[in-house]
Amino acid sequence: AEIVSGEVEPSASECVMAGEEQDNEKTDNEKQENDNDTEKGIPGFWLTIFKNTEILAEMTQPHDEPILDALRDINVSFPENSMGFVLEFVFAENEYFEDSVLTKTYHMKSEPDDLDPVAFDGPEIIGSTGVI
Repeated sequence: AEIVSGEVEPSASECVMAGEEQDNEKTDNEKQENDNDTEKGIPGFWLTIFKNTEILAEMTQPHDEPILDALRDINVSFPENSMGFVLEFVFAENEYFEDSVLTKTYHMKSEPDDLDPVAFDGPEIIGSTGVI
């Protein structure tokens, strides 16, 4: 999240994929080119993810794009006392809503139906609460 938002810039060694050798000359040249960039982080990271992930792209409409461009992070947590999970969508200041964090809690069922236990395919979302 820190690299995506531009709070932290990765070191040259962090930019090398496992199994690849680091080309110091190329890395130094890229660093010089990047030093001139004023933009921090990865611009439009979450918008790009939504547009290039098949299941998300099907749901993403053109009017969603400015909102997703303001999306800075997505956090997930798992409540201890219930089956389910919580998603927190963290946004930069934007013209669409005042809150910087929008939360959605998903409630899940993980037991087979007593009337048809053979049809059990695993946990399923049975409800949700939140602003999204």
